[in-house]
Amino acid sequence: MYHGPAPMRIALHTPIAATRKEPLAEVARKNSAAFLNTELGEPLIRFTFSDSPAAGTVSAIDRVLKRYPAMEQYLTNRKLGNVLTDVRILSNALSDEPADYATLEAIAAGVPRSYPFHAVALHFCTPEFGGRLIGLPPTGHSYLGVILTDNWWVSGRQRALSVYTVVEASESDKKLPPNPPSLDSIIEACGKAKKTVQLPILTPEGTLTGSIPPANIDAVKGITADYRTRINEIAEAAAMPNTLPPMAQALASNLGVLAGPRKPALEAAFKPLG
Repeated sequence: MYHGPAPMRIALHTPIAATRKEPLAEVARKNSAAFLNTELGEPLIRFTFSDSPAAGTVSAIDRVLKRYPAMEQYLTNRKLGNVLTDVRILSNALSDEPADYATLEAIAAGVPRSYPFHAVALHFCTPEFGGRLIGLPPTGHSYLGVILTDNWWVSGRQRALSVYTVVEASESDKKLPPNPPSLDSIIEACGKAKKTVQLPILTPEGTLTGSIPPANIDAVKGITADYRTRINEIAEAAAMPNTLPPMAQALASNLGVLAGPRKPALEAAFKPLG
């Protein structure tokens, strides 16, 4: 008997309007309360607090451990993102070992003045959101749920809040099924939701879900491979006026410069080039 196309899991990303005017601890408290006000109950909180990869900067982790020695069990070194060297972090993202929420909230309340972490990620989830999906943000360890981040940047702290959910649909569906009411209530409680978009995730076979034809993926891989083999030739042809420093050196430069006009320096460097 024919039962129609097999359903596939579709990951959805719903960004929430976030502002730096609201303290980080208050946003975290609101996210946690959003779960407690539903039948889902208390969420698991995966956290990652990372020091700056640049040498000679203040260690927020040292300050936390001096105040909360029990947090040392979460201390480790790991490569994060495109950083070339290991970074000291406090995290339970790999172990799922819960931490005292009052301590996490107190640490969040000290960001960034008392605890100037380079990057902060708080991930709230329950089993109802679903399991791990390769392709989701590493800040949530590729798990669905609510992810709150607060990161250092040259222009100041950057705040982001997103909800990741999953639905099952078949290729013949013209409209995706809705989220369960409990998940929608969490999204609503977190703040003003923006447009929900579909995310490409990997199937067990290693291919992307969605409607991208395999031929298009192969074509992009061919272009990427060709570019990588000719990267030195392309860089020489660009004839850049300056040699860029290694990433570790660049990250350690001008750490105290957070604001100010860039236009004069850009004009001075590029106007003579036309």
